[in-house]
Amino acid sequence: MTFPERLICKEVSICGELLLKRAMTFGIWLDQMVGR
Repeated sequence: MTFPERLICKEVSICGELLLKRAMTFGIWLDQMVGR
């Protein structure tokens, strides 16, 4: 794997983690709004 590819993979994994955390917090917020 070349250096740019490694850098892109790192960026993608960081973005993926942020999106996952955001989706989880949004799901928790949605559950609270619905009142489950």
